[in-house]
Amino acid sequence: MAKLPSSALPTSRRAGALAGALVLCQLADRFGRRNMLILILLSFGILLAFATLASNYPLLLIQRVCIGLPLGAAQPVIASLYVGLFPARVRGRLAGLVNAGFTSSMLGLSVGLALLGAEGAWRQLI
Repeated sequence: MAKLPSSALPTSRRAGALAGALVLCQLADRFGRRNMLILILLSFGILLAFATLASNYPLLLIQRVCIGLPLGAAQPVIASLYVGLFPARVRGRLAGLVNAGFTSSMLGLSVGLALLGAEGAWRQLI
């Protein structure tokens, strides 16, 4: 696959994630975070199943944008649900730790794959 089409795949997922974070998180505030988390997880599963049906490049790009929608909303909704379980005096610090945990896990995965020297391991991060 050429450079431009292959770079469009992770970019399209990230574009969907941005839209999902902006739109679905607003809906979570309106309809409830728990209900929205259920919807996010169901839609992710359904979209992941449909991903196997992408038979050409344009369909694959559309699928990546669509699967990005629930991915972008999952982290903020999960973090806010979790942080809401604790007293107000510790929520700010806990929110920072939860978000740092998500970021650190990706960093740890990339370092671990690099140390293992797995050929083409960068693809697993996409």
